[in-house]
Amino acid sequence: MTSNIVVLGCGLGGLKVSGLVSKQLGRSGTVTIVEPRAKIPLPSSLPWLAFGWREPNSILKDLKSLANRKNVRLVAEKVEKINVAGRIIKTQSHEILYDKLVISLGADLAFDEIPGLDKYSHTMYSLEGALKLRDAIKNFQGGSIVIGVCRIPYKCPAAPYELSLLMEETMRRARKRVDIQLFTPEPHPVPAARRRSWSRSSAIEWSSKVVPHSSTIFSSQSRHTAHPGSWWRPV
Repeated sequence: MTSNIVVLGCGLGGLKVSGLVSKQLGRSGTVTIVEPRAKIPLPSSLPWLAFGWREPNSILKDLKSLANRKNVRLVAEKVEKINVAGRIIKTQSHEILYDKLVISLGADLAFDEIPGLDKYSHTMYSLEGALKLRDAIKNFQGGSIVIGVCRIPYKCPAAPYELSLLMEETMRRARKRVDIQLFTPEPHPVPAARRRSWSRSSAIEWSSKVVPHSSTIFSSQSRHTAHPGSWWRPV
């Protein structure tokens, strides 16, 4: 009897696991991937999209190449329920029995937790967010930029620092006068890479502070900001 390994979600983690398990199983089992998207954006390329160095189609991974394997089945629906006792996954129109389960659903951005955040800030953690940020960067004529990490942990810990450095270089080359401030509750930038990894730019002010939800971190008429994980907004 062949085994069925079910992978919920096919972002980078689910994609990697599905590929590895598929090769290991061969004819002895099936990998069933539950993922509603036909294509997924490559997260490492989202900053390039935000700064206009890539177009959306060039950073999208089509799941067909994985789904075409003989021992891979792709269910293009959302997960509705996990029955651990019965080892059953329920989607909109399927009930899938599993022998082993991999949960790789990732994280959703919860902009609704802070009123006004979606309207007055930017993120590069999604394809749509990176495109919106690209337009904002293009139209920004100068001023203050605040990049904030609200709380930890957050995905891709290097992203806010990468955004800060790319923003500083982009504005400097465009000869736009900016003041960039980076706020984070982390003890020092990119903690996993140790202190020596960060060479502070004179154009970026770094502050190790927790940004509380009650803070005025977004815009009034003349002041705008940003967070994420990394949200951005001109001030």
